[in-house]
Formats: sequence, C-alpha cells, structure tokens
Amino acid sequence: MDKHLKEISNLIKNQNRLENKKNFKIASASLICCIIDINETHPKEYSLLFQKNLNLSAEEFEKIHIEIMNDALNINENVSCIKIELKNNMFQIMEFLKILNQFAILNGCTQRSYREFELIRDKFLREFY
Repeated sequence: MDKHLKEISNLIKNQNRLENKKNFKIASASLICCIIDINETHPKEYSLLFQKNLNLSAEEFEKIHIEIMNDALNINENVSCIKIELKNNMFQIMEFLKILNQFAILNGCTQRSYREFELIRDKFLREFY
C-alpha cells in the first residue's frame, strides 16, 4: 500500500505532472470522504492519513473538509478532475483506485463504503470497458 500511496503523493508534490494541484487535492479528498464518510467518524483521526497519503497538512485538510461540507459533492466533476490531472493514464488511474480501495478497507469496509467505492470506480473506468 505505501508504494502506491507514495506514487500518488509524488504526483501531488511534482508540479510538472499536475496542472492544478489544489483541485486534485480537493477532488481526491472529496472522493475519499464519500467512501469513508468522515462526518460519521472522527475527522481529526483521518487528518494524519490524508497528510501521509495525499500530502495534505492538517490545516489544509481542515480547509478542504469545510469546503467539502459546504458544497454538495459532485462525484462526476471530481472523477473528471482527477482523470485530467492523471492524463487519463490507465496505470495511474488504477493506482489511484487502489488507494481509494485501501481507504474503504481501513474504514472497516462497510457495505455502504464499498458501494461508494464501486460507484466511483465505475465512473473512472466507464470509457475503458
């Protein structure tokens, strides 16, 4: 898991590979929040996971969390943003999906969280199958 999370973190740190770092972080955090529903759990506990895995500081995570809470989550827009930033590269998309899957598993892999993951996964892969 760490290798894959490091790859995505490297994408975030590498300005040359991402055109809009902030939008990528917001879209990534939004999709993860759909899966793990941090509102039902403890947001501060997940702050460290976001910091380690998506290079989001605690302060940045809090700002993004507030932004996510104030806006209705649009999964299609977030998926589109991430696909654009990953240049629609199938390998990178699959690596990103592995990370989303790991968050679902770390959250106890409830039926609801896994259904959300599958919904998001299908939106990422729709054009490939």
